[in-house]
Amino acid sequence: MKRAIVSAGSEGEPLLLSEFSPHTMLKCAETLVARAKYPCWDMHNHIGGFAGSPENAMGEVLAALDACNVTMVIDLSAARVGWREQASDLMRETLRRNVELYGKAGNRFIPFTTVDWSQMGDSAFPRFAVERLEEDAEAGAKGVKIAKGLGLRLRDPDGKLLAVNTPLLDGFFERCGQLRLPVMIHVADPAAFFLPVDGNNERYEELSGSPRWGFSGPEYPSREEILRQRDELVARHPGHHLHRRPRGQQRRRPGLRLRDSGPIPQSLLRYLRPHRRVGPTALHGTQVLHSTSGPHLLRH
Repeated sequence: MKRAIVSAGSEGEPLLLSEFSPHTMLKCAETLVARAKYPCWDMHNHIGGFAGSPENAMGEVLAALDACNVTMVIDLSAARVGWREQASDLMRETLRRNVELYGKAGNRFIPFTTVDWSQMGDSAFPRFAVERLEEDAEAGAKGVKIAKGLGLRLRDPDGKLLAVNTPLLDGFFERCGQLRLPVMIHVADPAAFFLPVDGNNERYEELSGSPRWGFSGPEYPSREEILRQRDELVARHPGHHLHRRPRGQQRRRPGLRLRDSGPIPQSLLRYLRPHRRVGPTALHGTQVLHSTSGPHLLRH
């Protein structure tokens, strides 16, 4: 990684960007909210299930959720095991085990599955993806999460970048609608991630440390093109429950109307209502990470 210099400093010694950590001069009151006033639902989490975790992991996470007054969590990674081609059957087993474990927790965790891309290079992929979806729904999946690889990294059978609005997934989305499975899709990333990683990029330090997050090269479509594909996909499947995950970048341009988020689908509310006590309040963007040292709740 290049040695980014902020300034030469008064002594003529270079100051590396990685060492630039100024103390703020802003002094104001700080209010720490450790517990929600009303019971809330975590609408976006990547717990990844408890299959293979320490025996007490789920109990520790439940205790942490109770402490924060979080009554329901959507686990978008209940079937996620990685991108290995041979992971297909392991995804099914992981989902099945997590559904069983979540049932023992009073169904406070809602498991989502994902597209099985393991047969992407096969001409039979469209039918295969639908069949896997049907199996996952039968196993207990309550929704689908699609990661940002769609539109940025995944390739079709001809080796071309798979567009967000690819016709190969039309049957998949139609079946999602028939099964009343809401789809949460991660499209694009912050605008700065699509710009050259240089001194003009406000996310320079972040991107230079994680170059895989950058999409400014000629091999990637523009952010505007990806969002156009997203809009076309949604228009092509009217009435279906497609929740487009907000990425937060629109906050930098307050004149824009945020189109990335939508109302909570009614099909999902069917599973949330039994846990409503006072509310509801939807909490988007909490991460619960569990490890041998105990659960950690993070906001992003």
